[in-house]
Amino acid sequence: MYQKEGESSAREWPNIVRDLLEFGLPASPREMNTKEFYPAVLTFRNPRENYINPPGRDLPLPFGMAETLDFLFNSKPTGIAYNKQVERFINPVTGTYYGYYYDRLKITGLHQFHRIYDTLRDQKDTRRAVAIIHNPIQEVYESPDIACTISLSYLIRDDKLHAITNMRSNDARIGLCLDTFTFQFYQQVFAADLGVGLGSYTHITNSLHLYESDVKMVRAILDQLPSDNVYDHYKPIPLGPDSYYRLQSDLKTVNNINLHCVKPGADQAERVTSAIRMLDLIKQPLLVQWGRVLIAEWYRRLKMFDKSDEVADKIENEYKDYFVQKRAKRETA
Repeated sequence: MYQKEGESSAREWPNIVRDLLEFGLPASPREMNTKEFYPAVLTFRNPRENYINPPGRDLPLPFGMAETLDFLFNSKPTGIAYNKQVERFINPVTGTYYGYYYDRLKITGLHQFHRIYDTLRDQKDTRRAVAIIHNPIQEVYESPDIACTISLSYLIRDDKLHAITNMRSNDARIGLCLDTFTFQFYQQVFAADLGVGLGSYTHITNSLHLYESDVKMVRAILDQLPSDNVYDHYKPIPLGPDSYYRLQSDLKTVNNINLHCVKPGADQAERVTSAIRMLDLIKQPLLVQWGRVLIAEWYRRLKMFDKSDEVADKIENEYKDYFVQKRAKRETA
């Protein structure tokens, strides 16, 4: 068993992949060579530092944001448009992406997150705040992909919300980075809604692995890191009370703006562009970023790919600007 505890997933990721490179055991599922730890238990004290993106890593932030929203609110995946690598996991017969979790989270007709929130609100010491994702009834085991996440669990102890994620499998280069980004964001939302502190995040996976084909790329990423392993981290703006329902409400507002924008007519581009300006009316800056992701998706549906790419680039560039400002502040301190 492999165990790692540290400040955050962003800060510990380089150490985790170094350990895999040096100590990972050989395994070749589906004839793909990997280095593997089984099982692996990762615990992070600061879930707000959930964006793993050291120099050269280039995690597609629009994809991570869009997929995070998809699991909450969208019956059809939109995030897949921002990460072409996901297309290889689509079942060629059914056209279904079985790594998509919305239908699993809403399998009973009520989104499991609603039940989790109500359960934690009504009884803070509960052990029943659990969402099940991997479901044999829904899995198509002959598919190129099945759900990697087994369950999400939440506990309030010492007036802090702790989250535990159970995975059947995690690729350290891509899957671990995206999953910890998404699930630690949900932890932040629940903690804000419940008016409790933010506790630890624990990520348990049956198999934490690094594909042999990714070893060269990962070594190059590690070579670019500063000697002290410290690089800039994106920290989301802390959310306030009732953030889950306000997030849902505000995103519906953004989506309604988008629906209005795509009415037939020669002025479609102008309508969508005006929607971006209207995002300034939303008071939470974090929601502005999520809204831009949705607007970029509508551009794609209009087959206006240049505009879609422009919005996605704007999201990325704003975070790059954030990193530059933070680095400059640190160097002058």
